[in-house]
Amino acid sequence: MESTTATSYLSYNGEAFDFPHLRGRAQIVADIVGTDREIVERIDSALSSVHSDDLKHDAWASFGQYTSLEDVCSQIGVSQVTPRWQKYEHGLNADEFRLDQNQGDPYLTSSDVAQFGEHYLNWSDDPEISRRRYDALEDLLRAYAVSDVIPLFELADKRPYK
Repeated sequence: MESTTATSYLSYNGEAFDFPHLRGRAQIVADIVGTDREIVERIDSALSSVHSDDLKHDAWASFGQYTSLEDVCSQIGVSQVTPRWQKYEHGLNADEFRLDQNQGDPYLTSSDVAQFGEHYLNWSDDPEISRRRYDALEDLLRAYAVSDVIPLFELADKRPYK
């Protein structure tokens, strides 16, 4: 991020979700490796030094507060392919940690990512977890991240929303 020549960061709710999480993860790393906040300051500087183009603001102005990325994509005809969590052989069952409203949903949801991500981090140095399961979980999380990023460019180009 430090060596970027970008003039803006494109996101959907990045200011309220992604940026705080990046800063929080940097703090966790700093605490673990004892860098005296150097990494936290570097991440903060990188995030603060360029413009944030958060599409959430335009979307909410057009479609109402709390409109999700998925709903905006659907309303303006932007394809977003969210991965199905069962298609990856990681051995986890999202329904075991989901709230009732998401039970049975075959697609990975944003709230699932925290749970799957925690397993991913815990499994990174667990010799009891097979490499196949770990790699499958990594593939799922990567597919989800891509499904969240790719539509942003088309959404940005389709402004103003109607």
